[in-house]
Amino acid sequence: MADNFLDNELSSDPVGGEALVTKTKHEDDAAANAQTWADTLGITNDQNDTTIAQGVKDSFTSGGSIAYAIYREVRRMYDNTPDPNWNPQQYLTDNADKLGIGLDYFPSFAATGSLGEATDLLEDIREREDARSRIQKIGTTGEYVARAIACLPDIALLLLSLRGLHWLMVRSGRAPKAGPHTNIG
Repeated sequence: MADNFLDNELSSDPVGGEALVTKTKHEDDAAANAQTWADTLGITNDQNDTTIAQGVKDSFTSGGSIAYAIYREVRRMYDNTPDPNWNPQQYLTDNADKLGIGLDYFPSFAATGSLGEATDLLEDIREREDARSRIQKIGTTGEYVARAIACLPDIALLLLSLRGLHWLMVRSGRAPKAGPHTNIG
């Protein structure tokens, strides 16, 4: 009886579940599709576009950096001359379904000032979505690492601006200079 139980356990579930062969096939497929750390880090010879370096770049350009997002917005605004007759609402009504513009992006298009700016915005949105799909390929850990590295310039800019603000306050006489005898408490 025990031998029969073991044979049944190894071949298929007695209640009608998945057979071991099918289960093993799923595990083999998952292992084949799994990416190694060497692949993720980009140190293999394979043409792999889901490396950590690519993930950091994609995270930086797909909304992971506030500074870069502001830069792109300002650049898009100044690269295109404003059109006084431009109607972004009409553009969205005519082209939202045809171009696949989601409702999430309507406020961004409402702020455009010309057809050229709207076209550049649509191109940025498509690049951002492609980058996000590539980021998801590197796995959870790689994604967190890429996002953490991509936000470092924002943290550095924040610290530099706080330091500059403190310097301005000291120069204007509104903040005491810190020294060895400064009492913080």
